Amino acid sequence: MLCGRATVSTDVGAVVEVVGGTGLVVPPRNPRALAEACVALLRDPERRARLGAAARARALELFTVEQNIEAFHGIYLEIVSRTPVRRVVLDEAGKPLPFAVPAEAHVPVRWAAPTPRLARTTGHVPAPEGAR
Repeated sequence: MLCGRATVSTDVGAVVEVVGGTGLVVPPRNPRALAEACVALLRDPERRARLGAAARARALELFTVEQNIEAFHGIYLEIVSRTPVRRVVLDEAGKPLPFAVPAEAHVPVRWAAPTPRLARTTGHVPAPEGAR
């Protein structure tokens, strides 16, 4: 779309919303419809040019790198605002150990009961006496 080309896409996921009428959308798993749409565009240069220009304008309006960065930045800020502050584990030299706490420890709710081995490694359940 950013290249100003008319597109032929299959109707899966959010394709219809992305294309927004600036290209042809055909049913999925329908090679005949895909081929017919491609041939129709190849035979109509004015339509191709019109759809290509509309696709580029839509892409520049909605899908620039800056807009994507801004959207992801907003998502990250929202996620971080809901995340509790993690404790930093330091080694003997005072340097952070980034993987000292397992990822499961950061999940705010328990999705499944821990296995005895996992429970010992995450510190949720004390290890049996002499199990070190």
